[in-house]
Amino acid sequence: MDADQAPEPHVAQRAADEVRVWNPWSFAIGLIMLVGGVLLAREAGRLDPHSTGEYALGQWMFEHRSRPVDLFVRVLEFIGGPKFVPYALVVLGLVLILMKRRIMGLLAWLMPALGWLPGHFVKKSFPRERPPQALEPVVVYHDTMSFPSGHTGFATSITIFALFALTMWGLRKWWMVAVGVLVILTMAWSRVYAAAHFYFDVIGGAALAGGTSLMLWPLAAWAWTTAERRGGFWAEPNKELPAKRTELDAGRDEASGDARRGADGDEVDAPDRTLRA
Repeated sequence: MDADQAPEPHVAQRAADEVRVWNPWSFAIGLIMLVGGVLLAREAGRLDPHSTGEYALGQWMFEHRSRPVDLFVRVLEFIGGPKFVPYALVVLGLVLILMKRRIMGLLAWLMPALGWLPGHFVKKSFPRERPPQALEPVVVYHDTMSFPSGHTGFATSITIFALFALTMWGLRKWWMVAVGVLVILTMAWSRVYAAAHFYFDVIGGAALAGGTSLMLWPLAAWAWTTAERRGGFWAEPNKELPAKRTELDAGRDEASGDARRGADGDEVDAPDRTLRA
């Protein structure tokens, strides 16, 4: 097969060739967030919600509640909590594996789970009381461990995984990042509104899960790109690139004789006309 007739690489292979696996900024920012979350956890138990303004914010939200918003917050509490998220991730991973996106399916389980894990240990190591019953929590919890917010941690780690997958597939856009940030902020707001957490709790949940997920990003990218470059069982299904031509493709085609411009400026196809000297 001639060089100019070689098949185009599929989408995942092109993305694997172009992605920058080791991003020091991602790792550094993740490490700073993780350390900051742990340091905040150490101080969380000593923080007085009345002196930090946390109780005042919870009181203001309590005074401005409405039934429609309460219902919305209850829905978020369910779909963002341990009664739903683990099963949803299992289903997502299985769907990706059945679609022969096996590495991404495994990462759909590992990245969110490992991203949430530090928050689980911090919650047990640095206990902090939940908002008092005087704020009439929308959802009542029987435990008293408030820091960090697990729901916010889940939302953050899942959002970062989604952006990771879109990046590897070459589909991420700036507005997707904005939507992801909005999802995290909405979940964080809902936890304070529900009087389930104080705002330092949701900040800690986002910092711990987000920092861990960003630190895992380079390792996950290495696993995915390695599988794509090696091909075989772990590679994603072959899919031709879209017909849209890049400047690199156009330059290669011109050099190989696929398309030439004649002396009069008209484009001439190589099969119908010999190349000019």
